[in-house]
Amino acid sequence: MARRLSAVLLIAVILVVVPTVRARDYRFPSLSIEAQLREDGTLHVVETRTASFTGSYSGMYQWINLARGMRITDVQVGEPGRAYQHNPSNRIGPPGTFFAEDRGDELYIDWSFTASDEVRTFVISYVVHNAVLIHDDVAELYYKFVGDRWEKGVDQVVITLSLPEGAGVQDIRAWGHGPLNGIVEIVNGQMVRWTVTSLKAETMVEGRVTFPPGLVTAGQRTGRMGLPGILAEEERWAEEANRQRIRSRVDVAVGIFSAFATFIGAIFMWARYGRAHRPDFTSEYYRELPADYSPAELGVLWNGEVVGSKEFTATLLDLARRGVVKISEERVEKRGIMRRKEKTQYRFTPGEEGGSLKPHEQAVLDLFFEDVQQSLKGKEESEGPGVTLSDVESYARRHRRAFREFWIGWQEDVKRAAAKHNFFESISGMPQVLGFLTGLGSVGLAVAAFIFGWWISGIGLVVAGVVFTILSAVLRRRTVRGSNDYARWKAFRRFLLHFSELPRQEVPALVIWEHYLVYAVTLGVAQQVIKQLEIVFPNLEDGQYRFGYGWYYYGFGTARRGGGLSDLTAALDRSIAQTVQLATSQSSSGSGSGGGFSGGGGGGFGGGGGGAR
Repeated sequence: MARRLSAVLLIAVILVVVPTVRARDYRFPSLSIEAQLREDGTLHVVETRTASFTGSYSGMYQWINLARGMRITDVQVGEPGRAYQHNPSNRIGPPGTFFAEDRGDELYIDWSFTASDEVRTFVISYVVHNAVLIHDDVAELYYKFVGDRWEKGVDQVVITLSLPEGAGVQDIRAWGHGPLNGIVEIVNGQMVRWTVTSLKAETMVEGRVTFPPGLVTAGQRTGRMGLPGILAEEERWAEEANRQRIRSRVDVAVGIFSAFATFIGAIFMWARYGRAHRPDFTSEYYRELPADYSPAELGVLWNGEVVGSKEFTATLLDLARRGVVKISEERVEKRGIMRRKEKTQYRFTPGEEGGSLKPHEQAVLDLFFEDVQQSLKGKEESEGPGVTLSDVESYARRHRRAFREFWIGWQEDVKRAAAKHNFFESISGMPQVLGFLTGLGSVGLAVAAFIFGWWISGIGLVVAGVVFTILSAVLRRRTVRGSNDYARWKAFRRFLLHFSELPRQEVPALVIWEHYLVYAVTLGVAQQVIKQLEIVFPNLEDGQYRFGYGWYYYGFGTARRGGGLSDLTAALDRSIAQTVQLATSQSSSGSGSGGGFSGGGGGGFGGGGGGAR
């Protein structure tokens, strides 16, 4: 009886606690930064960060990178109307306390509180010394207000910089670096404002301002002219950002009407013609690979014939798993303005295995070890055998047309390979034809509208064209085989998300998970799979076998939170996605008179990251 009672109590605790643990999360609705540049060259910064907690949290932390000669003093932490007490022991203390520790190249700040399912606002203030460069012609503040190592993004970021009196608007130049939807505004001769909406995690926001050197009495003197070099650098970054941005203006009335008409039409077509076949598989989990086609071909089935960066990443990892490619992790130094930084680099070299490869797999090898490697001959960008991710990105920037042609051809190779599996019904019905013609006609009318300057109508027609064109493709229902495979892959994805909860004897061997992982990339759950593998297989080892043995070589001392393997998959997908976007995609201001952000920068002081605990 006692055992039964204990079992019932244990199950009750699990049912209550586990959902709570899973639901634990937080986000940042807003971040307001008030920075005041004083006449003595110091920068007083006040960060007001609002955090929304789901579940229980006991503290937060952040760190600020320090350049040579730069230091931070007068750190204060608290909430509106309530100052936290400083803890001199540099250890986590009770709620309402904080500590700030100088770690040489960074200042680490940690504060404690108690929060559960609530919204809290924290205020962090500090003074930055030696943040200003004084050139012969201008003074320069180049500061990374938000670092690229924050675990979570921010819904709304507003940064305001106040300058000493004595300058007019014409004397001030300002730039913003980070997401391309950011806006920089010179409000007047004493104020500059940066605004960013929907700032993603691990994305910086950096400001650069030049002003008359007479506004400050102290700073780091360079002994050279600064403005010509700054303008050239910012112009170059602005031009690159402009190639990725499409400028448009929306007319509210026509836009709403077009959106409404498109919405009604899309709902009607989907309700009438988009019903899928009922699959023959209804179980919750599928514990082995549902099929033996490649992860890129799975992407065609999974994404409705859309092939993207995840499929490329999965193909590259699959080639590595099969011994066709070897991946090694290295630590390299990257030079900044005032100091060097260490970063992780991934190098790809040909493996010893070969065998029969599909066209889209061979195309990846040809890109890496023929096109990219050939472009490196006689240059110093890549030291060592094979190629790095940076080499591939550099190749795409220098050879945009060639890379764009490769990407389009590679997508077609994947689709041709997937077509052999008969995933989708052929285009033959009148609804698909009408949807496609409506979309094509809308795009044609949009082009005419843009030529005549009818921007509002043009945008509305483009939206309608895209929706109906995509809808005509989506209306290509999956075949019976495609629906059955899709249901099994969905069940397999659920298994990948929950396998760590199963008894150990029911979990496949670690070597099999190498095969599963490449498909997890396509299914968008690679990071979750790796985290669970570290729970089931500590250190990613199973007996004498280590994950990635023979094809992935970990760099010495590179292990970080989440592990090198997690960083590899994230870096690959992020790099390939950015490279494709850059090569296949437009404008920012390089003069410093305000406008949109550019994607360059990264050389300013400050930055860092943070999170919650």
